[in-house]
Amino acid sequence: MSENNKSTAFNDKYYEEHFNLEFLPKKCMLCQSGSLNRKGHLIPKFISTQIKKKLDIPTLRYSTVTDQGLINEGRHRQDTLALQFLCDNCENRLGLAESAFSNSQFRPRLEGAQIPDMDRLTHDFITSIAWKYATFNSFKKVGSNSLSRIEPEIEKARKYLAGEQESNPFDIYFINLERVSEVMENTDSNRFLYNITLRDREINPIQLIGDTWFPGTSSGIPIITVRLGPLCYIIAPSGHLHLLRCMPEERPSPHNIVELEVTQDIINLLISLEGGFIDGIPSRINNPAMEYEMR
Repeated sequence: MSENNKSTAFNDKYYEEHFNLEFLPKKCMLCQSGSLNRKGHLIPKFISTQIKKKLDIPTLRYSTVTDQGLINEGRHRQDTLALQFLCDNCENRLGLAESAFSNSQFRPRLEGAQIPDMDRLTHDFITSIAWKYATFNSFKKVGSNSLSRIEPEIEKARKYLAGEQESNPFDIYFINLERVSEVMENTDSNRFLYNITLRDREINPIQLIGDTWFPGTSSGIPIITVRLGPLCYIIAPSGHLHLLRCMPEERPSPHNIVELEVTQDIINLLISLEGGFIDGIPSRINNPAMEYEMR
């Protein structure tokens, strides 16, 4: 493999070990025609900056568990992962939705200000993060079979974000996780929720939940969750998520997001997908190898 082939989106030793670099595109991943000349964060920098500010920490400290035991113990990382896989036009296109989300949803919620209704730009921003995440993970040498099940939806999401089609293939639901403390007792919900947001090696608050079984289906439907501080968005191929017992019958209309009431059933769903609680505290937080140390 030539050095030129390695100098696109991923260029350090970690990516050489974990990703199929020879399959990386040489053109913009969104429009598939523009030059690959813009580097952007998988999760916008304003989110990691605000989370560090909220927790009053200078850096993020993390560890990773593998079959060989604990690795990368206590390693620091300043920022979320940045990738070079968009052209100028597409980066600017997605940037409009990012700015709108920051100004109308994320910052006001952190500051306790008046929150306007979630609009199409918020919907598009969350869709763009799910699409980036799914696209990014498709280049892993060892990936999840769950992603392959929604490849058609991922391609439809690309076309939607690129303006090539009108319909979005995903339903999106919103949960304000700061309300967890209203339902659960003896939980420092605010700090817990920010901790769990910063949980994997890339400090990536996105998770592909494994196969989730729905009534009347013969196979699991993968769900993508996007956790941005106290804000949680649940994304699934249209027409499936509402089949879960704890979800409302109401489905998101095109370009809209349904906000879910934080009930014990919803919390139980999230807990079951996170690995459970121990003595009222999420087990991931109880496991030092999975917890970010705030130093």
